[in-house]
Amino acid sequence: MVTSQEGGTTAWLRARNDRTALRVLIEQGPLTRTRLGQLTGVTKPTATQMIERLQRAGLITGAGRVQNTRGPSAESYRVRAEWVTGVAVSITAERVESVLVDVAGGQYPVSSVERPRVREQERSPEHTHERAHGPAQALEDLPTHDARTPEQIVLDAIEAACEAAGVASSNVRSVVVGVQAAVADDSDALTLGSGLDGWPERGARTRISEALGIDVVLENDVNLATMAERAVGAGAEPSSFVLLWLGVGIGIGIDLRGAVHRGSNGSAGEIGYLPIPTDVGEPDDVDVTDLLGGVTVLGLLGLPHDADYAAHVGSVSGNTGVLEVLAERIVLALEPVQAVLDPAMVVLGGPTGRAGGEMLASLVTARMRDTVPNAPLIVPSGVAENGVLVGGQHVLRAFLQERLEAEIPSE
Repeated sequence: MVTSQEGGTTAWLRARNDRTALRVLIEQGPLTRTRLGQLTGVTKPTATQMIERLQRAGLITGAGRVQNTRGPSAESYRVRAEWVTGVAVSITAERVESVLVDVAGGQYPVSSVERPRVREQERSPEHTHERAHGPAQALEDLPTHDARTPEQIVLDAIEAACEAAGVASSNVRSVVVGVQAAVADDSDALTLGSGLDGWPERGARTRISEALGIDVVLENDVNLATMAERAVGAGAEPSSFVLLWLGVGIGIGIDLRGAVHRGSNGSAGEIGYLPIPTDVGEPDDVDVTDLLGGVTVLGLLGLPHDADYAAHVGSVSGNTGVLEVLAERIVLALEPVQAVLDPAMVVLGGPTGRAGGEMLASLVTARMRDTVPNAPLIVPSGVAENGVLVGGQHVLRAFLQERLEAEIPSE
């Protein structure tokens, strides 16, 4: 409840009341002025004034009449969520997924588009001649990349999301892009990137923002998935937790009391590059990705390394032999994490973690208890959808609410 006893000028109190009313309308959905007054703790006349001011600002609109209610009190109101929207984007080496986001939490279809790849044939004349006249497999070995610019990739993702949702892209004010890279926000730098061929090491965020004329957030994909676990998944309760992302690549997201720890250069959690002293796999240059990455999972499933990981990772589910091997290797990866961070919980996420589910979590738990003092709770991810997009949606909704509140007149 907001009252005049809290101090401040009349205009300040009015704006504060309006922000409270807007937040309640965002959280509770369409409301009558009577219900809005009850939820905000103000009188009906004050609620009426708040609604009138928010309507004049273009932030809310009528949402129809409530059945079995007469007079002005029957009219309900909603936030004009379509007035300002955003798009969450997940970029991997194979595809770009995107989804429209509005401040009211509307549900929209996810657009998924394979990234177009072109062959790099800017070679020496001798090399080009050899490739052109050699066996077909030689041509298949040429590196490929996405020839589109970062801004074109993001623009295409925005337009695909808006087309899938059936809304105009002109209302998109911001975008959150999850990338497989360490992101240093202060210096606008990307390092340890995967699937970002052609992206500049510095200035990618600024370049996209200036080209598209919208606010842009670049964020590590695992960090976004960690935010999703805190918001709607397994990480809602513990004081701290670590998300171990098991996918094509390997990484951890670190949540400390609801805040993601990124490190000074954005590279906190990049354990995929961490060497592992073990006789599992090749004796030299073995890192966590060699033990748990997508190519390795395909091998454990008896599939060739160039098979479609996304299409086959579901076969891990219920495969006791594969899960036991993965559990043993996960413990090797988690031992240094436990020693340094001592989290209350470890969430097994990413495609492999989700496919392994409760069985994989149970196997890791048993092995951790044998080797690690004060072992943390091990659980599977509680986010059924693409955690990167879910995390991006969470970030965007908070940002869009700030944008809407900024439109409330201060006088």
